[in-house]
Amino acid sequence: MYKSIILIVSLYKFVILDNYVELKEHLFKKLVFYKLKGTIILSKEGINGTISGNNINIYSIIAWLRIDARLININYNISFYNKHPFSKNQVKLKKEIVTLGVQNINPNKQYGNYVNPENWNDLIKKQNILLLDIRNIYEIALGSFKGAINLKIKKFSDFTKYVQNFKKKKIAIFCTGGIRCEKAYSYMLNIGFKKVYQLKGGIIEYLRLIPKLKSKWYGECFVFDSRIFIKY
Repeated sequence: MYKSIILIVSLYKFVILDNYVELKEHLFKKLVFYKLKGTIILSKEGINGTISGNNINIYSIIAWLRIDARLININYNISFYNKHPFSKNQVKLKKEIVTLGVQNINPNKQYGNYVNPENWNDLIKKQNILLLDIRNIYEIALGSFKGAINLKIKKFSDFTKYVQNFKKKKIAIFCTGGIRCEKAYSYMLNIGFKKVYQLKGGIIEYLRLIPKLKSKWYGECFVFDSRIFIKY
């Protein structure tokens, strides 16, 4: 393990934040106070971000966020590195916390069918399950689950153009930390998919919990920071 451990936390929550504009200043001050680096996105549909810092300060910011009843069940994944993978801290306001560009979907209400990493291997080995990697093509180039379909999309919003072809199938979807799956799941239900499963916690949680010898993953997992990728 690293001599100087930096925790990297990817966090998100789909929840109505009517006061997200006002939250920006308070949240930024907390990032500065706790000496955290990275980016957090706020919008009316929720919160999403990846930040880094020492153990105490990372768990302190999570505890602070949970004081808000709307964020008490905020989702987060933790990984480790020997230095900050980010050069600065910032809080951004956006229309969506992850951009799909589709109206009338609500991951806050349309969610579920999560499969824990411990049960993922059993699910994806079933012959009637179609495994979809919903990440971008350059992410998949570094690694994926064996047998997963590469939609060859360049950005997440392209997902809607290609997924229609699989409407009659039983689908298992996965992404890096889970947030894209949440929105994809809601969209797929909206357009008529009947059976969709999603990997709870995403690839990051799978790599953390599943021993390499039992893993169905090959290669590395692309991440959006200076690490470029994580692996076993």
